[in-house]
Amino acid sequence: MRGGQLEHVLKKFQLSGKNSGFDDDSMKELSKFTELSALMLENCTSITTAGFLQLGEFLSKKKMETLMIGHANNFTDAVLKLLKEFTKLYRLILRNCTALTGKGFEDFPPTSRLAELDLSRSNNIEDASLKHLAKLAKLMYLNLYGCEKVTGEAFADFGDPHLSLRGLNLRGTSFSSENTFPLLSRFWNMLPRELLYSQT
Repeated sequence: MRGGQLEHVLKKFQLSGKNSGFDDDSMKELSKFTELSALMLENCTSITTAGFLQLGEFLSKKKMETLMIGHANNFTDAVLKLLKEFTKLYRLILRNCTALTGKGFEDFPPTSRLAELDLSRSNNIEDASLKHLAKLAKLMYLNLYGCEKVTGEAFADFGDPHLSLRGLNLRGTSFSSENTFPLLSRFWNMLPRELLYSQT
């Protein structure tokens, strides 16, 4: 395959490793790929916030369906805000992204196709930011494992009959069954039969 042709055929890119050498310049090159529908980067610690902001320049952002970023302390709310332009994004996994508070979800439109959201161990996620998820009518699975600042207060804004939430993981949060189960009951009929929770 001739040089440059790969930019028009590659649909999935996955990389893991602290010593991979994948950095801000690599993100800039990846932004030129026009058909990319899945991007998974784990432990790519050489990418700075400026590198992640390159996501806003991705030529494939209207085609991206899956984005997974793991162990990335430089993935911030400013980067998260850019993802509102990823109109086909269905699965978003942001594990161990400790700079995130979730405020970036404020700009996500109600028409977002986002169905699976994994924020596990992104331990600066806050209740105030999770309230913005209540408007996402297609959200089906929400993983908050290890998000220690989450108490469950955000669920007071859930319960819209258009929501399709089916799975919720609250293990490792500050969720209190005594204070919060009455709120969960507002949308219990939407949950699967899959509520993961353990009292700490």
